[in-house]
Amino acid sequence: MLRFGWSLTGQTNGPAEDDATGLEVDKLDPVAVRGYIDHYLGLYDRATGGKLGAAGVQNLLTDSWEAGVQNWTPTLLARFRARRGYDPRPSCRCWRDGWSATPTPATASSGTSAVR
Repeated sequence: MLRFGWSLTGQTNGPAEDDATGLEVDKLDPVAVRGYIDHYLGLYDRATGGKLGAAGVQNLLTDSWEAGVQNWTPTLLARFRARRGYDPRPSCRCWRDGWSATPTPATASSGTSAVR
């Protein structure tokens, strides 16, 4: 029996300062991105004494795709079914043959919607 699944790879962002290096956020999951943004902006909020928005930090840029292309998120199948109206597994050889993940466009409904 051969079983496939998904797991963290341990891939971290970089190059970055030691205190800014860590695991990548699941950019295909809006809930994960929202949690990341809330945490990250919380750090700025505390460091600046509450100077977020018009009084200080007004923009945030994230470009850390240097860790490689992301092609799976735990909610991928449910989101596909909701968007397309059918389950892709019966018509996709990768699932029929027992594989549990398939590449997807990184920009298709990614976590970026969580920060708009």
